[in-house]
Amino acid sequence: MSYALKKGTTSKILLVYALDAADMRSGKTGLNSRTPDSRAAYIREGEAQVRRIPLVEGKLGEYRAGSFVEIDSKLLPGVYQFGVPDEMLAAGAETVTLMLKFSGAVIEPPWNVGARTGRATRCPPWRLPEADRERVGRSR
Repeated sequence: MSYALKKGTTSKILLVYALDAADMRSGKTGLNSRTPDSRAAYIREGEAQVRRIPLVEGKLGEYRAGSFVEIDSKLLPGVYQFGVPDEMLAAGAETVTLMLKFSGAVIEPPWNVGARTGRATRCPPWRLPEADRERVGRSR
């Protein structure tokens, strides 16, 4: 999965998929901003400091920085929306790596957002199907 993003994009909502760590096949449902041991953070290329993103409640389809909202536990189990903080996508860094962590869930690989190319890809590419590995390699 990839997103095309322009440098300086604001009010961006990403859709992410959470696997249930117990079986690594089903979507993990019931996660939210208050889930124990949940966290989000990012680092921008060229910066030495990781930035924590406070997770907050939100509403489906509405942007709020740091919001983490379950889409529909019955129809789309494991699919969530995440409100990307504007400062994460601000001009100045060529790429940004975002990590979301929830106990009992596997949300991987992290998102790499390419500010110059305007593309976001999941990495590491060796975990993607062969066709996607080739596409990811060309987008770098």
